[in-house]
This record gives sequence, C-alpha cells and structure tokens, in this order.
Amino acid sequence: MPLAMPDLSRENIFHQEEPADLYAEHLASVRMNTGEALDAHDFDALVVHAGFELRQIGRDSTVLPLPHPEMSRWIGGLYPKDVPPAEDGVARLDYTLGHAVVFTPSQAKPRLYVESNPENRWVLQAGVPERADQFFEVVVSKTQEELWGKLRGALPKRTAFLGPETMPDVAWRRKERSLPHLVHAPEGLMDHLNWNRLKKTVYEIACMILATRKAALGHHAARAAFENSNPADGKVSEGSVLSAYLAGARITESDSPYQPIVAFGPDGAILHYFRPNFGVTAGSTLLIDAGAQHNGYAADVTCTHVREGVSAEFRQILAGPDSVQRELVEMVKPGVDFGEIQKQMYFKVAQLLTDAGVIVGCDAQRAAELGLAAAFILHSVGHSIGANVHDEGLLQVDESGRTPPMPKDPVLVGSGYNSPRGSLGELYAMTVEPGIYFDSTLRARLAARDEKVSNGTKTVDLVAWKLMERLARDGGMRIETNVITLRGGENVDITREYLPQLTNV
Repeated sequence: MPLAMPDLSRENIFHQEEPADLYAEHLASVRMNTGEALDAHDFDALVVHAGFELRQIGRDSTVLPLPHPEMSRWIGGLYPKDVPPAEDGVARLDYTLGHAVVFTPSQAKPRLYVESNPENRWVLQAGVPERADQFFEVVVSKTQEELWGKLRGALPKRTAFLGPETMPDVAWRRKERSLPHLVHAPEGLMDHLNWNRLKKTVYEIACMILATRKAALGHHAARAAFENSNPADGKVSEGSVLSAYLAGARITESDSPYQPIVAFGPDGAILHYFRPNFGVTAGSTLLIDAGAQHNGYAADVTCTHVREGVSAEFRQILAGPDSVQRELVEMVKPGVDFGEIQKQMYFKVAQLLTDAGVIVGCDAQRAAELGLAAAFILHSVGHSIGANVHDEGLLQVDESGRTPPMPKDPVLVGSGYNSPRGSLGELYAMTVEPGIYFDSTLRARLAARDEKVSNGTKTVDLVAWKLMERLARDGGMRIETNVITLRGGENVDITREYLPQLTNV
C-alpha cells in the first residue's frame, strides 16, 4: 500500500527535518515503487552501478562523472565514513563511484557493494557509508574485479542493470558477457523508473531545497562580482564571475550537476555556452545558468544582469521576463497540462516583443501563431528536475512510456512545439525558464522558415531589424527558477525563497 506522505504546504515546506532524518521513509518508498516496476516488467532484481571515472579520449587523465540518478535515490542519503565532509557536512557524491546496489524485492534488505581498499593510495575512496548496515546488507571488496565476482553470484535469473554502458577494462567486459540474463537499461523498466522519479518524496524535496540554497549563495556572489565592475577596466571576465559563483556556493565545478553557463554580451544568445573565458571582459550583460546539488539532487537556476553600457532597449525589455516568469510559475499546479504553460510563454513573450517594437506589423496573438515568438525563445518553458537535471518522466503520460499526443493548438503548432509533455501531478518539481535571445542568425532562420511555410505572411518582414541589431550586441536573457507542485492546487517556488531577484533591472 502507498506510504503516507506529510501534507506539505507553502508554510511548512522549508521547515522539514534534515534529509538524513527523512531518508528511511524515502528509501521505503523507493523500494516499494521499484519493486512494483520490476514486477510489471518481469524482472527478479535490479543492479544499479554508480559508474566509474571516465578516461578522456586519447589521454591518460580521467574525469569524475556524477553517479547514475537511480544511485542517488538509493544511497544519496548515506554519509561516507572515510571522506572528509564539506563545510556543510555533505560529502561529494563522486566518491560513491564504483559502488553498486542490488535490489531483490524478495530479500529483507538490498545489498550495497562497496569498493574500499585502505591500502590504495592512488585515489580517495568513500569506504562504507555510515548507517549503511541499518538499511543494506553491506559487501566490501578491495577492487572492482573482486566486487563484481561477489556480485555476480548474488544475481537471480532475470536481472536489470543500470549503470555504465561499457566497463573500464577487458576483464569486466568478459564478465558482463558471461551473464546473459543481465539486461542493460531495459526500455520498459527505464520508462517506469523515469515515471516514478516524477513524484518527489519529502526527503528529495529537502535535498533540492538545500541544493537551491547553495546555488542562491553562488548567484549572489556572481552578481556582486559583475555589478561591481566596469567593462572598460578589463578586470572582471566570464571566468572570474564563474569563480565567484563557485566560491559563493562553496562547490567546485565538478560538484555542479551540469556545466555552468556564464556569458557576457552576445555570448548570452548561445543556449549552451559552456566555455566561460578569462579573456572575455567586454559586454554589458551577464547571463549565468549555474546550479548545485545536494545528495545528488539538483538545483538549476538562471539569472540575467546588466551593467554600465547596456542599451536602453535591452534594459527596458529585461524588465519584462521576470514578471512573465512569475506569471508562468503561478500556472505550475497539479492537473495543468504542460503544453498550456508553453503556449502562454509564447504569447507573453510575443506581447513583450510587440510592446517593445521588436515585432512589428502584427499583434501578439498573431506573432505567437506564426511561430515568431518561438524564434526568439528556442527552448521549452521548462523541464522536470530531481536526481537528473533533466528528468524524463514528463515526456510520458504514464509508467508505460507512452508519449503525449502532438498538440493541435495553433500557437503550439505554429511554433514547432514537437516535444510535448504530459500533465503535472502532486509533488512534481520543474523549472520555469522563459528566455529571449537576440542573435545574428535570426534573419536567416526566419527566411529559411518562410520558404518552407506557405501561409501568406513573411515573418522576416515582421521584425524591426535595426533595433534587433542593437539588441544583438547584448545577447540574450533568461530567468529560471525551480518549482514544486503541492496538494490543493498550490505550488512553491523554492528558488525565490533564497534568491528573490533574478535580474538587477
């Protein structure tokens, strides 16, 4: 039977117990819904492997990935004994690499396989997590080969495996082939688990709130570094703003749940600008998309700020997305169709651009239907978030993996919205991130689209191009927060609790 869930509200959501005190109930929920998923897809057990260090192509150096999201659900709440904690008492999750969980519903406890060798001085290992034996049968091995030898003898006939697609050496690959009943990432089961991750436990929400608190500290520091600078003196760069963010959040870049985006000026119109540069000091705008994680659960936050030298037109338009974002957040409630929020983003941004004189010759409704607003936005209004920064459950209508039907609404059709999401439920977490991007490719993109779409209107003629060229010098703008849906048709924006202003206009 389903586990009872506390009645979370806007008033008490920030006053729950610490994640460590909520972990037992969370794990019981994970065991229950994972057992149901295994039964539905005719599997006897599930192996979740956190992953390994990844060797860079052609090099002898490695990078540390974050563990598999399902591993974060299982053991993120356990504290490793042998790893010095960060100042906030949370050890880095990459120390769990090499660990594996085996869950067999018929057994009293899942098994936790830990690679731990005190004599190994090449790498820092996590050791056995504290409290692990309360929740798991713990099996310790000195090497991955030894770990896998013990693990393989404990696997029943039909076992699903979630983890790295390739093993780090030939010996591992041989052992993988010797287990024909080990099914790697079975699609139906993956769909079911993705669906399960949509509805958050109180523990998961508590982790996301703590991740948000870290990210907010970083954004405050980044804003201060940017605002207290002058583009002419060349002392503050994209790289130094990123450094300020990481120091403020008290994390390293490898602790981030995704690669941060720190972009000055025109770089802000590149959606995935992943190379903040210490040589880039010019630019009067800052778009910073940077997050944090706590026990593997992510915060994903974007701010846009301006300083001396920004165009008056860009500053005027930037005042709009913050209010638009707040209005869209109010729509994030159980039962609301994601496509309706997407549609309203197109319309509201179209209204901003027509009011500013960027779109000319038609009203906002027509601009939205023609896909003109979408050409300035380039992405969806948001995504599900949790143990994965971009959780995939919203791309489904249920645990079977069936996708929502393609939209028929003229605004969504005209905007090329071809990745529909389902409806929201209780205790879902999603981002809300309207953006507007002024870039030099827009004219060519609209012209190419006009050639394909014959509706009697040339969208390329509906843009004030001289104004557009001035705006393109300042790049793009985006405001992004993380929102939790609650019972009773409510929600709470957990980002604005710690970061009320995401723009300095």
